[in-house]
Amino acid sequence: MQKTYQILGTTADVKLKIEAESLEELFESAALGMMKILKPEIKGDEVTRKKIEIKSPNINSLLIDFLNEILYRIEVNKEIYKDFKVEIKDNKELTCQAKALPFQKLGLEIKAATYSDFKIEKDKKGKYKSEVVFDI
Repeated sequence: MQKTYQILGTTADVKLKIEAESLEELFESAALGMMKILKPEIKGDEVTRKKIEIKSPNINSLLIDFLNEILYRIEVNKEIYKDFKVEIKDNKELTCQAKALPFQKLGLEIKAATYSDFKIEKDKKGKYKSEVVFDI
């Protein structure tokens, strides 16, 4: 009997589509959506406030850097984040306040937010739109 096998390509990405009335809401929604993708199992109910500050050369880099900073903090601090409040200055600087909770494990791990097919757009109605691809 001849053994056979087949190597199949799989997708190692998840794409998040975001729409918002303002840039700040777009960033908050992107962070919240990323938390949903991670599917964390919360451990306890101890909540702390955290501040995240990012500087980047432009608004596109600012969003990707913001999401990757959150992923880094999740890995290092073993905390998941919620209730994001973002302030953006000159489309190059971001300050975010968020609540942090300890987690037991993640249902899905994200390696990084990527620049694949990424941009931030403002439509004719004034809504901001973006799609972020996460490497999993």
